[in-house]
Amino acid sequence: MSLKVGSTHPIEKAASEVRLSLAKENKEFLDIIFYNMSKSKDYPKAWEKANLRYGIYVEANIPFFLVDFPQEGKSYAMPVNLYDISTNERASWLKETESTMNLFLLNANNNVNYFTFS
Repeated sequence: MSLKVGSTHPIEKAASEVRLSLAKENKEFLDIIFYNMSKSKDYPKAWEKANLRYGIYVEANIPFFLVDFPQEGKSYAMPVNLYDISTNERASWLKETESTMNLFLLNANNNVNYFTFS
């Protein structure tokens, strides 16, 4: 997926959701969405320099995608629901050998993209 900084992300978050992060399957691998609740204009700039660590953790047959920003002191764990996609698409996704993960930092109030990293 390609998304310009400053444009609205197509995955909408309901106003009532208090979700800070979301992992959503795509054809290549995953879109990881972080909702920024900070009013600081410098916060998106900090992401440009951030180091991150990531991994997969499975508990009771439920995979969680883990993202850790050690410099920021923030960690996120997002469940990945493989049943959100059809059986055929899921089989194709699991066989994919060249995967791309997209990270999006979105404004929590209006869903506008602050930062994208693939």
